[in-house]
Amino acid sequence: MKPLTLRLLCDDILRTFQAQQVDGQRPLAVRSIYQHFDNGDLLLEQFGDALGQLVREGVFESVLQDGELYLRLTDRGHARSLAVTGTPPLLHRLLRQVFALQYKLQAPVGPVQRRRGRI
Repeated sequence: MKPLTLRLLCDDILRTFQAQQVDGQRPLAVRSIYQHFDNGDLLLEQFGDALGQLVREGVFESVLQDGELYLRLTDRGHARSLAVTGTPPLLHRLLRQVFALQYKLQAPVGPVQRRRGRI
């Protein structure tokens, strides 16, 4: 995945986390974040790469509860999420769609389509 595409996806994950987060201290299930993106355009592998990048950067800390993975925003993550929300959502969505279209045009047809569940 290209660095800019990864960065945009990381920003989308942060926006989604903030939109779904009711209480700033309570962790949020990873599955609930992924459900927001599960429209067929995003591979689970790409989502995992972006989420792993955010955890490595210290934006999130992961917590395992009852066999399910949860994320909690750290202080560093809180500062970054405030910066991310400064970008206009429409521009961010437009850039993400352009990069997703570019990815679709470059991707091989067979295995990628199977992994997306379209075949």
